[in-house]
This record gives sequence, structure tokens and C-alpha cells, in this order.
Amino acid sequence: SSAAKPAPPLLAPTTLIFSGELGQLRVAHPDLKFKASVDEAPAAARFRVAVDSLGAVRYLFLEQSSGDAALDEQARHYLALCRFEASPALTNDSGLTWASASFEFGSDLEMPAAPAERAP
Repeated sequence: SSAAKPAPPLLAPTTLIFSGELGQLRVAHPDLKFKASVDEAPAAARFRVAVDSLGAVRYLFLEQSSGDAALDEQARHYLALCRFEASPALTNDSGLTWASASFEFGSDLEMPAAPAERAP
């Protein structure tokens, strides 16, 4: 009898959630690949974002840090590259639609190498 293969580890992928009208729209974005700079598991990071009527992100403000400044900057850069589908929901008097964007970092987050594995 052959031994059963061990089950692959459960992956909880990193997710990005938009609030309000932005949460209802399709968004084009790069692959979610983030690298932590500290060994501790990061908290969720939350940003306030403003999107113009063409779907481009115009303003980004960090509201809640993940506890890892380098990871926060990667998330900010990622959000800046997002593009939302054009929609009547994005048209208002100010020309900007504001929402929150929350990153929930998952087990796909690349952690820093252990000190013994680092090159001298």
C-alpha cells in the first residue's frame, strides 16, 4: 500500500478590499506579491484613496499601518497602479470618488530570510 501524500499547506492569499462604490467596480491591478521586511506577521494596512472619473487613483493616504514601513510602501505603490473601470458611479461634483482600501496580508507574503541564510 502506498502512503498518502501529505495535504498541501492551506494558503490564505493576500486580499485587497475596496469600500463603497469602488468595491462594486472591476479593477485592473498587478499581481499581489509583497515582501515583508520584519519577521512579525503584519497587521492589515488601510489606505484612503481617491479615484478620478477615468478610474485612475489620484490620491493615497495611509490610515492604518501594517507595522512594516517597507510593506506599507509596497502596498501604496500597488494601489497607485490600480485602474478602475469607467463608470457613472465615478462621476460626481468633485470629480473624485473616495473610498478605503484594505490589505489583508496572507500566507503568500514573502518573509525575510533567517539570519543564517543571509549572504555575508
